[in-house]
Amino acid sequence: MFIVQLQVFVFNVIFINYLIAVMATAYEQMSAAGSFMYKVNLFNYCERFLIAFNNEAYGEISLHPAPICFLTAPLTLCAFFVPQKYMPKVSLLSSYIIHWIENLIFLVVFAAFEIALTPFIYLKNIFILAWASMGLFTTLFNVVGWIFAGPFFCFFMAGRDVINLAKIFAMQDGCKAAFGIKDELAVEEIDENKEIEAYNGARNTVLE
Repeated sequence: MFIVQLQVFVFNVIFINYLIAVMATAYEQMSAAGSFMYKVNLFNYCERFLIAFNNEAYGEISLHPAPICFLTAPLTLCAFFVPQKYMPKVSLLSSYIIHWIENLIFLVVFAAFEIALTPFIYLKNIFILAWASMGLFTTLFNVVGWIFAGPFFCFFMAGRDVINLAKIFAMQDGCKAAFGIKDELAVEEIDENKEIEAYNGARNTVLE
């Protein structure tokens, strides 16, 4: 009986070690395959999109995800009828139009949200003024003053928020460019020949 129990114990230890070895091998293989597939997908992405991004005339077509990308359909049609030298200007105009179509919708939703919050802010401030003011006369003065002036102040603040958001949307090149602040993360211009050489080197590495 003891020998049988010993055999079962030894076999269990051996089988557990075998299972660990199989799982470790499978993990290493999957990790290596996943790393390779990541590089392959990255290369395919670069092949497909980066070339288009560098094209001032057609780069705009590749910038928008679905379903926003259907707004670039007129730009695609312009490629067949507009001369090549005018396409950068057409692409830039298309970019501005799509930018404002997206952000006007967001601006309207934001304004509706601000207006919906205004009554709650107005009522809450009445309670806050009554609780935080010191003295009966001061409390009555602040509460009555807010009851009459509060709606105008709330709608003024909501309108100012909407206007400030619209100004931010109008900064097409970013806030730093609008205020003349140097961008520390700006990409420096690289010689085109060196860029092609580096790109081909990366391509050959991935292919190998």
